[in-house]
Amino acid sequence: MQTLKVMNPQIVDNVAPIRIADPLTDLRGARIGFVDNSKVNADLFIGRLKPLLRDLFGAAPGATVRKLAPKDELSVADLDELGRHDAVVQCFGDCGTSTSMSVADGVRLESHGIPTVTVCSSAFYKAARFQAAGRGMADLPIIEIPHPMHTAPEPVVSQRAEAIVDSVAEALTRRATRADARRVERLPEQLQLDDAPDTLQEFFFRQGWTDGLPVVPPAQAAVCAMLETVERDPQDTIGPIPPRMRMATIEKIAINAVMAGCRPEYFPVVLAAVEAALDEDCRLYGIQTATNNTAPLIIVNGPAIKRLGLNARGNVFGQGWRANATIGRALQLVLRNVGGDIPGE
Repeated sequence: MQTLKVMNPQIVDNVAPIRIADPLTDLRGARIGFVDNSKVNADLFIGRLKPLLRDLFGAAPGATVRKLAPKDELSVADLDELGRHDAVVQCFGDCGTSTSMSVADGVRLESHGIPTVTVCSSAFYKAARFQAAGRGMADLPIIEIPHPMHTAPEPVVSQRAEAIVDSVAEALTRRATRADARRVERLPEQLQLDDAPDTLQEFFFRQGWTDGLPVVPPAQAAVCAMLETVERDPQDTIGPIPPRMRMATIEKIAINAVMAGCRPEYFPVVLAAVEAALDEDCRLYGIQTATNNTAPLIIVNGPAIKRLGLNARGNVFGQGWRANATIGRALQLVLRNVGGDIPGE
């Protein structure tokens, strides 16, 4: 059997477990803050939940922090405001972005020692669990409600709030450890694999490294050829790739460019595209976690068009042009393999 040494396109890390906050002894007299993430009906849901927690458990409803948009994270001022409470309830994850951001905020609040309940609808509960584990907090308290919420009539919203009030109280006073937290095998940076084409490709598919199509094996020589086209240290980082927010190195981007089928001379464009996608104005986190269909569009200008053979004319979005197809695919593989942009997770 002949073998081939290939490089790992993902970030090889073990996310350190983050401990959730200690439970409240009792809800009686406890000041509960709320996060209204501005999803339609979140205000109605919270409006019903507040008096229930007061009347049934003796809690003292506190302030409600309302986000401008579900895609926004809690600001420092918001965290300060919520930090003056004994516990927090977030409402609610009802789409990809609102769920992802609610999970991120829940981890932050719990890390600050504030017991927090994050409410998510059933269509996004599994994704919420995956993302909480990916952020190191598999035990993040998440309560599932029926989907959808943003189109539910007001009486149904009230009924759903009433249905979970006991679960909210329990999640704040009895912190459960999840026995089903997913354990992910971490592969080394370089792997020696059977170089039979079918065996190689099946390995890549099993690892989830592909976009559904076969990839070019990222052998070290091919990766080095990519890196030689830019004057950058391979271990330089260009920023965290959402939604997992792992730091992308120049080398990891080069590995994914090889897998996408890029020629080495395409790599400066791939690198520029990744850096552009990470610009704050692009709002890549919202793009990556949105429920609606999204895809980044790369527009290339200048002498590179002719030099690289990029098609900017007829059939521009069609097949048959290697530079167009592989540069775009390289960005998508970076978003998948480094950023963890996995459908459903």
